[in-house]
Amino acid sequence: NYWDIYYNTIHVRDSYALYTYYSYYNELKNNILLTEATVPAVYYNTNSFDSTDYNNFYSNYIYPIYASGYYSLEQWQALGHDSNSVSIDPIFDADSTLVPQLLFFDNLGTPISGITDDMNGTTRSTTTPDMGAIEFTLTGTPLSGSYTVGTGGDYDSLTHVLDDLEMLGFSGSLTLNVLPGTYEEQVTIGIIYGGSADNTITLQSSTGNAADVIWQSTRTSSANYILKINGTDYLTIKNITFDASTSSSYGTALEITGETNSLRIEGNVFNGYSYNGNSSNHYLVESISNTGTGMVFTGNTFTEGSYGLYFENGAADDGELLISNNTCNGQYTGIYVKYVDSVEISGNTIAGDHGGNGIHVYRCKPVMITGNKVTEFTESQLSYGIYLYDSDGNSSGERTVVANNMIKAY
Repeated sequence: NYWDIYYNTIHVRDSYALYTYYSYYNELKNNILLTEATVPAVYYNTNSFDSTDYNNFYSNYIYPIYASGYYSLEQWQALGHDSNSVSIDPIFDADSTLVPQLLFFDNLGTPISGITDDMNGTTRSTTTPDMGAIEFTLTGTPLSGSYTVGTGGDYDSLTHVLDDLEMLGFSGSLTLNVLPGTYEEQVTIGIIYGGSADNTITLQSSTGNAADVIWQSTRTSSANYILKINGTDYLTIKNITFDASTSSSYGTALEITGETNSLRIEGNVFNGYSYNGNSSNHYLVESISNTGTGMVFTGNTFTEGSYGLYFENGAADDGELLISNNTCNGQYTGIYVKYVDSVEISGNTIAGDHGGNGIHVYRCKPVMITGNKVTEFTESQLSYGIYLYDSDGNSSGERTVVANNMIKAY
């Protein structure tokens, strides 16, 4: 009891960064508490802190805080706790000193009387000290404006520009114009700071023609994607061809995870392996347990693979998941959505194959399915044009609507 826990950096791999058990009247400030495990960063066995703020709680689990229940940082703050705390991967340096490298992470602490130096004897800022055991200074400028990517461009590869973007963030709207060519790169985009409804990122073919930019990668069982979007907000990807057609084992082009908000996938081409089953290894686009809102897929073409688009468990739950004006050819199922509320599937053209379904919606409440055309890619190989299961409206006026669809299956 009666502890002050200040200015600590804790990075663990397999468990909680901080666990308290029946302790009271404590204060927690200016700490970096990070775990690589899929558990909360902090576990309060009892609500044991009178004051807790200016901390970083970061975990691979969607709920970095446990206190008689699991909480996201936003939920925890809504209860009146940690109003100035954050949940950010600080991207530690490669050695063992645990110095953050993320520009946005600089100067996020608050002065504490009596603690004027860090663990190395460096004087701490008297106005905006750093969280954690070490006072540090980062340099760099957020990206802004337009950049070209590719041979002869501002950046020579997608990997390099996205690495800079993740480290430096961006200011104002940002456009990344990818020059014509074939790119053999496997990339993960994480949280990028600086985004808002007015300040967005657009990654697009510089010519506006998807055929001019071919994006490929070597995929494995543990990394089955060309591009993985993990918690990236306000991102648009336009007019790029994702080619996952070369592997008979692993054929996913785009994976979406984390809390990814306001994502727009527009005018792209997704090519999969010519596969006659329904294996998850060949979903062209996969979004499982994305807790974000506002995803839009429009004007894309999906060819082969097992599923064109596969969404399950929370993908933009109750938050405008719009799938419109896409073309799906040759999949077991063109569009599959499960356990996602407030879904609109409209204006799509689907040619199903391999005994599967054109559109399959499972326990989405409510859902709007309008203006879709569903036919057979191969004769007698479409079981259901639209399969809708337990996807009800409600008595408050939100009704499930199925209207103006055309289905040819015989």
